[in-house]
Amino acid sequence: MTRVGTGEGGYVEQGQVLFEAQSPDLDQRLRTARLELRLLELQMSRLAASAKELEQAVVLGQAEAAARQKIEGLEAERMALTVRAPFAGRIVDLDLALRPGTYVGQEQLLARITSAKGARVKALVSDTDLQRIAAGAKGVFVSDEADQASLPVTLQAIAPASNGELTEPALADRFGGAVAAVEKDQRLNTREGWVEVSFQLDNGEAPPPRLMRGSVWVEAEAVSPLTLAWRQIGRVLVREQGF
Repeated sequence: MTRVGTGEGGYVEQGQVLFEAQSPDLDQRLRTARLELRLLELQMSRLAASAKELEQAVVLGQAEAAARQKIEGLEAERMALTVRAPFAGRIVDLDLALRPGTYVGQEQLLARITSAKGARVKALVSDTDLQRIAAGAKGVFVSDEADQASLPVTLQAIAPASNGELTEPALADRFGGAVAAVEKDQRLNTREGWVEVSFQLDNGEAPPPRLMRGSVWVEAEAVSPLTLAWRQIGRVLVREQGF
């Protein structure tokens, strides 16, 4: 990390630089790629017009195009080390250990931005209950923190499918959440079938000042216990048949 351009609770504009980092390894690979391209260009410039050397020119031309493509990719990686705000909002959950000279990982959470237009609520729904809800359903978010008021929400989107990965570690049981999860290949996966859904805060409600965990109570189709049992049995049977 070479620069931290924001602080906890600070307001940022869209496109504002939040963090700048440097990768010595990436810089070295970029220098090497540029040297390789320069050598290819020199070889091309020294070729004469003979048939044999024209064949070499085709090979060198392909190598030169590949070298340029490699450089473009490395330059894009270096540009990504400058992190800009994707939208205007307020900085929350900033990693307070960040300062120039500290090392950060590729997947490390640096901070979050709460939109000035509201906040999103991400939740997990059991796949046995998925058919009972639909976009537009009204609900209420109830925080695990007793001093926080409940917030009205509207169901906006349901993920088309789930690969079992838990994208929000805060929901995992090992971190105090309610979702049973297991670590596999350095990623958290749910033990049971869950599908991610997202909600929007209603009526311009002010977003919470930080990441907050809780539950969402939402309008759903009424289903008898017998129907639920049949769905569960059917789900097990389908899985056992390999579909």
